[in-house]
Amino acid sequence: EDNSTAGATSSCSSARAANLSRKILQLLRRELLEAREKLRIKAADIKSLPPSIGFMQGLRHVDLSDNRLTSFPASFYTLPRLESIDVSGNYITGLISGTGSGIDNRGSNCSDSSGKSS
Repeated sequence: EDNSTAGATSSCSSARAANLSRKILQLLRRELLEAREKLRIKAADIKSLPPSIGFMQGLRHVDLSDNRLTSFPASFYTLPRLESIDVSGNYITGLISGTGSGIDNRGSNCSDSSGKSS
C-alpha cells in the first residue's frame, strides 16, 4: 500500500470521528438546554433572544430583567412549562401572551421599561 492511500484513509477516519464528536456535542447541548429549569440573564445588555430558546422545554422561571429586549422570538411562546418571567427594565410593550405556552401572567413579574407591572 502506498503512503498516499494510507494518508487519505487516515484523513477520512479523522474527519468521520470529528463529525461524530460534533453530533454528540450538539445532542448533549440540546439535552442540557431542554432540562434547564431556570434562566437568568440579568443586566447583560441583550437586545434579542435567539429562536433556539424554544429548545429549552424545561424552563419554568426566566429572569431577563434590565436588558434591552423589545420582543420575543415566536419559539419563546411555545415553552410549555414556563411559570414566571421577569422582564422589568426592558422595552417590552404590552402584556406577554400566554397563548400556546405555559405562561401564567397572573403569577409572572411582567413589567415594561418604566417598571410598571402589566
